[in-house]
Amino acid sequence: MAVKGDDFEDFLAERRKNGELFWSLKTREGIPEYRFAGGKTGETVKQQVLQSPRISNIIKEISADNGRDQADILDEAKALVDEMGHNLGLGAIRFVAYTIPKAFKRLFQNIYVNLDGVDKMRKALKESPVVLLPTHRSYIDFLILSYVCFQYDLPLPCIAAGQDFMYMKFVGTLLRNCGAFYMRRSFGSDKLYWAVFTEYVQSLIINGDSPVEFFLEGTRSRTAKSLPPKQGLLQTIVEAYFNGKTTDISFVPISISYNRVLEELLYGREMLGVPKPKESTSGLFKARSILNDDHGPFHIYFGDPISLRACSEGKVDRSVHNLVPRFRFSLTKQEQKFLTEFSYQVILQQQKYLVISVWSLVATLLLQNNGEMKLTDLYKDVEWLSKHVVSSGAYLDWPATKTVKDVVLSSLHVHHSVALVTKDGRVLAKSNADEVVPREIPQPTNMTRDEIMSIATVYVVIGHYRNQLTHVFVRMALVAIAMGEHTTCHKDHLFAEYRWLVQLLFNEFIFHPTAAQEDFHAVLKKFHHSSTYIVTDSNVTRHSSGDKLITFLQQMYRPFLLGYWLVCHYLLAISQQSTGSEQYFKQKALINGTQDMMVEMISAGDIPYYDLLSTNLIDNALKSLVTMKAIQSCKRNGETLLTPVPMEIAKTADRIAALIQVHQDCTATSRVQSVVPAQLKAKM
Repeated sequence: MAVKGDDFEDFLAERRKNGELFWSLKTREGIPEYRFAGGKTGETVKQQVLQSPRISNIIKEISADNGRDQADILDEAKALVDEMGHNLGLGAIRFVAYTIPKAFKRLFQNIYVNLDGVDKMRKALKESPVVLLPTHRSYIDFLILSYVCFQYDLPLPCIAAGQDFMYMKFVGTLLRNCGAFYMRRSFGSDKLYWAVFTEYVQSLIINGDSPVEFFLEGTRSRTAKSLPPKQGLLQTIVEAYFNGKTTDISFVPISISYNRVLEELLYGREMLGVPKPKESTSGLFKARSILNDDHGPFHIYFGDPISLRACSEGKVDRSVHNLVPRFRFSLTKQEQKFLTEFSYQVILQQQKYLVISVWSLVATLLLQNNGEMKLTDLYKDVEWLSKHVVSSGAYLDWPATKTVKDVVLSSLHVHHSVALVTKDGRVLAKSNADEVVPREIPQPTNMTRDEIMSIATVYVVIGHYRNQLTHVFVRMALVAIAMGEHTTCHKDHLFAEYRWLVQLLFNEFIFHPTAAQEDFHAVLKKFHHSSTYIVTDSNVTRHSSGDKLITFLQQMYRPFLLGYWLVCHYLLAISQQSTGSEQYFKQKALINGTQDMMVEMISAGDIPYYDLLSTNLIDNALKSLVTMKAIQSCKRNGETLLTPVPMEIAKTADRIAALIQVHQDCTATSRVQSVVPAQLKAKM
């Protein structure tokens, strides 16, 4: 049951055999070149930006608005372009090519790349400017594509990086010399910065000397789920096509799949509310102890290049910009709609080519069994689940020569930080990431808050790997949850429930904004084909042969919905106990209060899911309730404040409860009451 179809190459194998020195000094030959490439260096691009009509115009505007001298504004523009500009040079790349493999050989068993995807990108690089859009799960993502491009003699990319990295001693300069250009996390109303950055990025695109690389998700996903696309930089890039500066742009979705993420424990703690450490060179060196641990293999999959011209044809009318100066460009509503749909299309393509590890299956099953399974049962369930993963069209990393016992034990060896095998043949989630000898997790009623949070860290990390599988089954699961325990359901009613769940979980999982009906019918077709449900023109009927799959799907996604239900009940409780007509709460206070309530419920044995304590889940629930008008959002003194709408929240809570039968598990109200008074102190 090997990864399907594509020809993957482990490019670490050659480095293990022949070393890095001569390879890092190799002559790069046959590098594909864009037919209209400008041949500009990093410095000439900066000059091109400063001499552009856009910058000339914005300097005049700012001078007219506030009376500043134009020469002073030009000096500021020069400082900005120097601050952000890359200094890509082969010397720095050769240094990285010599040093990075030494670390990779210690960290990873293999690094696989699909050669077919590399060849397709090679062809695209000759025809149009290329934008690389990798997934973002680890710091390693920043330079791994430069490493791949060096290996296969492709043009080295210019990489958009957050300004935080610029201030790291040595590392910031190294990244800049490897092609990084730096951008602020937010531009605000700084018109000059907007203009300089837009012109700089579009110059990189138009010149076509190097592919431009950026993370469409905007930041690392600490949960391993794809994040909703951030469209700011994407909009800047597509403007160059919409206003006729280039005839096309090719976007290459790239899926980077880790068996084990270097930052897993850091992510686990961060998701429980521990502040993220500031990026620093000293922090990087302190983390070098991870070099002593096995992180398994990882895969880099280059997807099919997506032509912006072909994708937008018939959907966007570019002629409306003909009479407007190019530097005054702004997207039409038609173009904004296209951009939103296009960005989700790219994220979905990234998901399509993610490689699922066997550990993701193990993690999913462990969480469904409260962190404990017999090895013999785990073998059977992993084999059963793997067949459904493959039949769903996902890529599964299961070497054809390995038995289920081989792959499960191998995955447990790699992930020893969160799970252990006992002498009597059981697999246990650890009670502490530093634990060496396995021990039974004590009853929650006997644990302190710190002990609960310690266990929760392990469960959130395990949940990280469960989340690598969620995109495979989410649409099937939502249909199964919408169906519930009903034997038969009218198709229209089932779709209405499914569509509501998609709306509720739109921040939790990735759904195309206009594809709900299409996805729904695709799931029904799949269920009917597998005899999970019998589908007629008007009805959907459950078939007993699908009971195990349906139960699995419902249990896998149930904790997410239970978490949303608990958020609703916390909001209802604080609304009831608050005084005054207007109730404004800080978002952080609501997150902390909900988490405190959940800790008490776990301690009392009301709920068994430690991973519900993730602040990411609570935050996503609040965002969803804002979208669904169950929470009103406003700004005061630059801070976002939230006001619950009790009637709408109650409707949402009742609808969730009906779908997942919450009453069988827990009673939240009494636990909420004991937590609320302290949290009301944070009320504005």
